[in-house]
Amino acid sequence: MKVVVGNRGSGVTTNMLIDAAYHGGTIITSTSGQRFNMEAHAKKFGIDCPDIIDIYSVLNDIKNGKTEKYDNAQLYIDNASLVLNRLLSEIGIKGKVVEISLSMEGIGN
Repeated sequence: MKVVVGNRGSGVTTNMLIDAAYHGGTIITSTSGQRFNMEAHAKKFGIDCPDIIDIYSVLNDIKNGKTEKYDNAQLYIDNASLVLNRLLSEIGIKGKVVEISLSMEGIGN
């Protein structure tokens, strides 16, 4: 897993779009609005848009037993903290994530 941290306007989203398009990945966003913005960003920069879905689509797929499309998929999570907060909220956990930790194992692969 690669972890990318950058300030607003630093190219994090553009690079994620390029990586996901190149590797045939799927980008998961926190909302449909974020998905639409990312699709517009890809179009603006002429990036062959990869699949972009929001967390609600993922949850609907889980609910409907349609998770096979995620088997062995290359997943890119845009703004992971927002996706995590939204996911926890949708499953009934209303607290706000204030800190996360990541193991260095697997980072950079």
